[in-house]
Amino acid sequence: MVIRFPCGACGQPIEVDDEWAQKPVGCPYCRKTVTAPAASTFEVGTAVPMARPASEPPAMGTFGPTSAPAWGAPMPLTALAPASANTIAVVALILACTALSLLVLGGFLALPHAAELQAHQERAQEVGVVKASMELVDEGSGRPPGWLILLSLTQLAAILSGLAAVICAALGLRRLPRRGYAVAGLALGSIPIIMLCAGLLTG
Repeated sequence: MVIRFPCGACGQPIEVDDEWAQKPVGCPYCRKTVTAPAASTFEVGTAVPMARPASEPPAMGTFGPTSAPAWGAPMPLTALAPASANTIAVVALILACTALSLLVLGGFLALPHAAELQAHQERAQEVGVVKASMELVDEGSGRPPGWLILLSLTQLAAILSGLAAVICAALGLRRLPRRGYAVAGLALGSIPIIMLCAGLLTG
């Protein structure tokens, strides 16, 4: 005879021989030590995994994510534990959102100076980028306008954040948990790079 009962720690159905009634046994799902009841609380015909006595060491392959629950029960909690391991995919998504935010911020910074930027691009086509950039330098301070410095730093930060997002996403794609975060980070992180590079090529 066997005793079938739910694990007191994770709730998964397990069974033990009746000689282990009211004795500590090891759950094959969560590996916690639970006390077997005196009688079964599940139907006799239900097939469930056999628990091991708490005094016996676990056999290789008995525990862990490879132990699939019987009769359609949810996966063991130990199988869900590695989901938190793919932190780099979450980092990729955060970096991608940061890059997009910096790109939008740069657009707002450039909006009031659209005419100046257009004139600078036209001048760069005539005399070259270096000479046109030198013409923007203020003779008194020897530096370009403050808005242009801030815009350049914002664009540079957006590109660096986008590159970091793409790299982290590529690493995150190698792991199954949270792979969607890595895909989103790869897609969103590529947008600032493509837009800024396209702007440089067309400018």
